[in-house]
Amino acid sequence: ARLTSTQDFAAYQAVVGPILAKPFNRLAKELSDENVPVFAPFTNKDVQPGNNVFITLPSDEACSDAMIEFLLLNSADKNLLLIADKNSTASKNKITAALPNTKVVPLSNNSVNMSTVKGLLSPAKPNWVVVESNSIPFLATVTDGLNGLNSKETKIVMFTTKKGDAYEMSDDIRNGNLSNLNFHFPTVNKSSVNNGWFYKNFEKKHGYAPNRYAVRGFDLTMDMLLRLGNKEDMYAIATNIPGTQYIENKFDYERSALGGYVNKGVYVVKIENMEIKNAN
Repeated sequence: ARLTSTQDFAAYQAVVGPILAKPFNRLAKELSDENVPVFAPFTNKDVQPGNNVFITLPSDEACSDAMIEFLLLNSADKNLLLIADKNSTASKNKITAALPNTKVVPLSNNSVNMSTVKGLLSPAKPNWVVVESNSIPFLATVTDGLNGLNSKETKIVMFTTKKGDAYEMSDDIRNGNLSNLNFHFPTVNKSSVNNGWFYKNFEKKHGYAPNRYAVRGFDLTMDMLLRLGNKEDMYAIATNIPGTQYIENKFDYERSALGGYVNKGVYVVKIENMEIKNAN
């Protein structure tokens, strides 16, 4: 049965969801003839592009692009190194193409010799080391090694274009090391103050604190309402208001070559004194 069989969506200015990709794709297709904008709130996986589709969760590529742009804007006076494992060739090529002065650390059997890294470090200027991997043993070895080389005389800051799940899956990748290295990474949502007005009102009403999905739902709805308040046609206003941000999320839409719109709103954050802080 059509999802629109029991509801007339023709007068709607926008629709959020469904949450899962399969029913979302069905609804978006059914509403395409009526040109109703449909927003995918929590996923960018398996969402089919369409002229009326808004993919609100930034892609891995958008996160990578944001990190590389940050490096381009801020690394002119830095000594830039790249450590990439054998499974990160694509990201290595992307980084070196954008930042041709990057020193690529050679690997031996997919392992890093920290003596080689030490020889590439500069005592005269900050050393920014980009690490591309989602391997727990590789990352544990590299972060331990970089932390050991980090000093007042030879300052090291660590970066990545994609913080994969390896960082969350093992205590071998020590948070203390990442904090000491002021680890920078891209993320689709920033940290927020848990005692802010939204948290207090949500907890008072529901009896528990909001999770990131509740916060994202609020941010997305607020962004849509403010855009529609500015101009009732969502398509006309989608790309004309760049970089809006709310409690945890940012929205910066651009037209997709495949149809519809994608959100490129990404934060670059850093770990400093064991806290996650905005870096851009």
